[in-house]
Amino acid sequence: MGKKRQLILGLLFSLGAIFLIAFTIDIKQSWRIIKDFDIRYLITLLALLPISYIIRTFRWWLLIRQKYNIKFSKVFEGLAIGYMCNNLLPAKLGEIIRGEYIIKNTNSSRSFIYGTVFVERLLEVFFGLLFLVLSILLSKTLFLLVKDNLIVIIGVLLIFFSIIYLYFNRTILKGLLKLIPNKRIIFIKIFSLSIIIWFGILFSVFLILHGLNITFPIQNYFFIIAGNTFGMLIPSTSGAIGVYHTVAMSILIFLNIDKETAFAYAVISHAFDFFPSIIVGLLVLAKTNYNLIQNNKQVSNTN
Repeated sequence: MGKKRQLILGLLFSLGAIFLIAFTIDIKQSWRIIKDFDIRYLITLLALLPISYIIRTFRWWLLIRQKYNIKFSKVFEGLAIGYMCNNLLPAKLGEIIRGEYIIKNTNSSRSFIYGTVFVERLLEVFFGLLFLVLSILLSKTLFLLVKDNLIVIIGVLLIFFSIIYLYFNRTILKGLLKLIPNKRIIFIKIFSLSIIIWFGILFSVFLILHGLNITFPIQNYFFIIAGNTFGMLIPSTSGAIGVYHTVAMSILIFLNIDKETAFAYAVISHAFDFFPSIIVGLLVLAKTNYNLIQNNKQVSNTN
């Protein structure tokens, strides 16, 4: 699918999601709920943010170090710039931009660096599926719901992933599976770091929900994270604005949370991901004097 068509489709999904929110949610009520959010949980979340960046950087650094010697600080810079661009540019272009940053600083193989990014995305899919399975196994209600509607669910999933398959340009993924780390120790380290990252995400969701005075059994947290992970495969504009909010809100509504509180959660969780990544990315750009505009041209030529 052409890049313009991807952008148009993403824009349509985001606009549709925004209109849905505007016409179904009492925004003023949601804003009152947001203002009552317990600030102590926000402070805790912000305090944990540097740890999250360090662990994610260390994982990517281990992947790259299999073949190229690179400073930890350079990997952190690439990661920070990429995360910022994911929130400012459509179609997850930040993933390519962070790869280009590393390529520029190591003169490394483009296919190898993109392969390391692909491995990270593959781990996201794996843990998303794992959390979904755990949520179903631990919840009698979800288990019965899946059991009673198994054929319908399989059909919907097949249609959904067929659309995603056609939506994404898969040319850069060809042959990248062979780049998954094959050294046992490295693989264990990367997998262990991924476990820490995902349970860190779970803890972040736990803190945000508790800040809104919402408590759930553990399986519901697994379900929320899995739903958000696969919901983000839906085409959207930069920052997944509208689409993320609709997905996150719908999951909580499914779990019997009122829609205004559910939307408040979506706004807070999105803001926690969006604004810190922009701030950290801008600070890195200021420090490195990296020419993001020129890099964007390289990305366009790559695609």
